[in-house]
Amino acid sequence: MIRLFSILLGLSIFGLDLWSKSWAKSALIGQQAWTIIEGFFRLRYVQNEGIAFGFFHSLQSDWKKGLLSLAALLALGIVLHYIRSTPMGERRLFLAFGLLVGGILGNFTDRLLNGFVVDFLELHWQDRFIWPTFNLADAAITCGVAIILIDTLFGRGNEESVSSSKPTDATRQESGASLKAWTGRLWGASFKIGLPAFRLPYQPTANCQLPTAFSLPCLLLLTCSALQSAPSARQVVQSLQQRYDQVHSLAAKFRQITEDRGITQQEEGILLMKRPGRMRWEYQAPTQKLFVADGEKSFYYNVAEKQVVESELDLEDRGSPLLFLMGKGQLLSDYEVSFETSEKPLIESNWLLRLIPRPSRIQPDYEYVLVEADRPTLRIHRISVIDPIGNRNDYILTEVQENLPIQEKKFRFKIPKDVERIVQ
Repeated sequence: MIRLFSILLGLSIFGLDLWSKSWAKSALIGQQAWTIIEGFFRLRYVQNEGIAFGFFHSLQSDWKKGLLSLAALLALGIVLHYIRSTPMGERRLFLAFGLLVGGILGNFTDRLLNGFVVDFLELHWQDRFIWPTFNLADAAITCGVAIILIDTLFGRGNEESVSSSKPTDATRQESGASLKAWTGRLWGASFKIGLPAFRLPYQPTANCQLPTAFSLPCLLLLTCSALQSAPSARQVVQSLQQRYDQVHSLAAKFRQITEDRGITQQEEGILLMKRPGRMRWEYQAPTQKLFVADGEKSFYYNVAEKQVVESELDLEDRGSPLLFLMGKGQLLSDYEVSFETSEKPLIESNWLLRLIPRPSRIQPDYEYVLVEADRPTLRIHRISVIDPIGNRNDYILTEVQENLPIQEKKFRFKIPKDVERIVQ
């Protein structure tokens, strides 16, 4: 009966995990993070191509999906073997096995169907420490591992022995010798692969062979997960791409800071964007200027100089980083991405990413781009474009509103009379 309970528990967790991931896809993609407990817990959609808690997510290999799937099947087979062979009285272990079966099945199925695993649960402490985003399957695996470790370190075995007879001294001696030999081989292997060697603080008994056998891989799994204290740059950029793929219109105040040959100039105004390819940059200070794109042509109007520059709008030119806000281009394909280390973000808790163009994909006239985004919401706060000699344009966005209705007339431009018209 206890074996059936373990299997049913695993199938229940498996079903709940699949349902929760389906809900996350429908409710969280393209949305800001949902705060559940302020400063501690929120929901945020992430596609994880690695294992639990995003470990191995940034590893690039054609074999990764197959190897991770094979490892999951191997782990599932091991757990099912122990469900079949573990004494009926080991109730804590059967609880752990059920959690492991559900968690392994959930992530394996998600990876098999989608090529990635959906994560959406995020723990953090005031954004100073962010635990890698996870899902219900990850939580089930972690709880199962924890139960096995606790049983290994503190469990006294089953008080209700399957057999009423007590083991003889000869049986104890034989089991103890067998376990010592197995444990010696295990720690010997750990030396060969560079793992730290240490001794258990107690002498293992024969009835704890199963937990001891699980202890090393379980401990390594928890250690690896703990080391992944934050998402990789690729994971952040992937989530950023997914978010802005869902943004159809945008309104914000902007401040543009231009540094050119040691001279700094600041301008500010209002930005409107709407798909496909419609933009309005209305400069209000220190001088009035207007840039309007209607999806086919762009118009730059300098009010003080009474001049309009008209040109064709190339929406396929992925070399313009600002077009990313309109869903053009694929950041991971077009750029090498990393966290920026040579300068700090304007807001300390924000992500700051460096994007270096891939020559095989785009040939822009700048050297790299910096993208600063809010950690909880992934809303872009700044885009900085830096050329090879150090000149730069910083676009800082504030009071951002997304997916709001914007009238089409905002993106139409009628050339005023008595102005110079330049067609490019």
